[in-house]
Formats: sequence, C-alpha cells, structure tokens
Amino acid sequence: MQLPGGVWQDLERKRSFSFAPITGQLAFNIAEITEQGGKIPETIDQVLNVALRELAGEAATLSRVATLCIGDRQFLMRELLLRFGDSQKWYSLKCCECEQIFDFEIDLVKLPVYEGSKDYPFVKILLRGSEAVFRLPNGSDQVLLTNCPAVQAQTSILINCLQADSVQTDVAVFIAGLSDTEKEKIEAAMDAASPAVVTDVQATCLDCKSDNRLYIDPYELLQRGYGDLLAQIHRIATSYHWSEQQILALSIHRREHYLKMIEADRGMIQ
Repeated sequence: MQLPGGVWQDLERKRSFSFAPITGQLAFNIAEITEQGGKIPETIDQVLNVALRELAGEAATLSRVATLCIGDRQFLMRELLLRFGDSQKWYSLKCCECEQIFDFEIDLVKLPVYEGSKDYPFVKILLRGSEAVFRLPNGSDQVLLTNCPAVQAQTSILINCLQADSVQTDVAVFIAGLSDTEKEKIEAAMDAASPAVVTDVQATCLDCKSDNRLYIDPYELLQRGYGDLLAQIHRIATSYHWSEQQILALSIHRREHYLKMIEADRGMIQ
C-alpha cells in the first residue's frame, strides 16, 4: 500500500507501508497507549509505531513515524480505524437552521484522499525576490506545537520547516522579517501541497433540507479505548478456558466467529 505523501529518505520519496496483523493483541496494545491520556502527537507516534509493520521499506520506529507529514498521519490513523471494521459510522447533528437533531450515516471508505504535490515534501515560495523552500510540517512539529505558547506556534513551525540553504540569511531572522501576509501565503502554499484526508462533510437536514457541516475527526481511533474487547475476552475465556494471550492472538474475524458460536450455544440452551 502507498502513503499519499511519503517519507523523504536518501533524497527520495518512499511511500510504501503495511500494518501489522489486526489481532486482539494489537487492539489491546493501542488501547493501553490511548488510555494513558498523553498528548495527542506523542500518542499518535506510539500507536502508529505498534500498528505499522513496515514504513517506507524499513521497520517502523518512533523517530521514523515522527517524520511523517500531518496528512500521512491522519491517513494512517483513519486507515487503521477501517482495519478494525469501523467504516460505517452514524452521527447525530443539530441542524444549523431549524435546530432539529438528525442522524445520518457515513462510509469512511468513500471519503477522498488527496496526494501530496510533485515536489513533496517541499514547498517552493517566491518571497522578496527569491525562492524560499519549506518542508511540510510533520509529527515532530506537532509535538513542538504542544510544547510552546500559542503566540509562538506559527513562528516556531516556520523556523523549523524553512530549509536553511534556500535563504541568504539566518533562518530565525528571515522568518522574523516576514509580514503577516507573507506568512499567510506560506501556509496557503503548504495546505495546497500537502496530502490530505477529507475531514469536513455536508449532511442534509431531513426536516428543512438545509446543508450542515460536520467535522470527521481523523484521529477518532484515539477515542476507541478498549471498547468491548475486555468483555469479549471474558466471554471467550469463560467458555473455552483459554488464556488472555491466546485470545488476543486471534484475528478479529476469528474472535467474532467464536463469539457468535458462544451466543448461539446460549440461545440453544435457553
């Protein structure tokens, strides 16, 4: 499979990735990470590190995961959610016009994914008569944002992403001299060049037919927690007397089949 962006390595854009087998053990490991309540960027690093078997031709590591651009990280987190079978999602929304609450379903598989530009992961922008080159923000930059005051966030990211050899002066001095309009130009160019998953969808109110906007969180997997995994382990262990490790080693589909047989036996007994 391919990333919409990719990893920049050895002057080459590498896009391959694969997930580890989707087992109960993986679901359990992810739940253990998310239940710790850490900051979102670091949590995403840890989740992707355990979930990815291969990233750009090599084993996934925390440092390699941190180099993924924001769009790739969102893409992988949503793809991982889909691997766990959470593609058909129901949402409730309060209409912006008539204020009635209505429900609607979205198939996450059908949401478009946009690839990065031809110069990925770099963006070339004409500023003050010369071409400055910026790297697209990545996971390390997300971590930076969580650890610096909001008023410094934009400046810190631009300093981090500006390629020093593309300007004739100190990077910090160059960024400090930019106007708000120039900074907006840089952000717009980065947005246009970045890979992306759709996060905003429209839903039509059933009563007044008005269009409503809904934000689809690309990191929804972080809210999944244990779900009913522990209850499933309990039911299977009670019926078959297997260990937790044996049960977690099952694929999702095999675990579901065992649960269906358990429920069928209970129905026959009743």
